[in-house]
Amino acid sequence: MSPSRFRILALLYFVSGAAALVDEVAFFKYLSLVFGATAYASSAVLVAFMGGIAIGAFGAASLERRIARPLVAYGAIEIAIGVACAVAPALFGLVTRAYVGLAASFTASPAILALLRYALATLVVLVPAIGMGATLPLVARVLGSERTASRRIALLYALNTAGGAAGSLASAYAIIPSLGLSGTMRASGALSVIVGVVGLAIGRDAQAQAPA
Repeated sequence: MSPSRFRILALLYFVSGAAALVDEVAFFKYLSLVFGATAYASSAVLVAFMGGIAIGAFGAASLERRIARPLVAYGAIEIAIGVACAVAPALFGLVTRAYVGLAASFTASPAILALLRYALATLVVLVPAIGMGATLPLVARVLGSERTASRRIALLYALNTAGGAAGSLASAYAIIPSLGLSGTMRASGALSVIVGVVGLAIGRDAQAQAPA
C-alpha cells in the first residue's frame, strides 16, 4: 500500500474508532432507559459489545485468506455498521416494549429478568459490534511486507484507540446533548457509511498480501 493511501486509511480508522465509541455510549444510554438501572445497562452493553468484537475478529481472521480485496470488504462492513446503527433507535423502541411485556410475566424470577436484559441488548448491539471486530484482520492484509505491516498495524490500532477516546468524550459532553440519542445514532451511522464508501473507493485495486 502506498504511503498516501495508507494515510487515508489511517484517517478512516481514527474516524471509525470515534464512531464506534459514540455508538457504545449511545447504546449504554438507550439501555439505561430500557432497564431503568445503569449497572444493568453497562454490563449488558459491555458483554454484547466486547463479545461481538471478539466474534467479528475471529470470523474475519478465519475467512481473510478467501477475500481477494480486503479493503472492499472493510468498506462494505463499515457501511453495514452504519446502517445497523442508524436503525438502532427504532429497534430500541421495540426492545423497550418487549422488555416491559416480558418483565411483567417474570417478576418473581430475577435470574430470568437478567437473562432477558442481556438477550435484548445482544439483539441490538451484537450486529454492529461483530462488524467492528472484523475490520482490523481485513485491513492488516493490505499493509505490505511483514516489517512494514507490523508498524502500520500498531499505528492503526493506536489511532483507532485515540479515536475511540475522542468519540466517547465528544458523545457524552457534546454530541448527545446537542442531537439527542436518536440523532446521535443516525449521525454516527452516516459517518460509518462515509468511511465505508471511501474504503470501497481506495480498496478496489488493493490486493491482499501474505499475512504478517
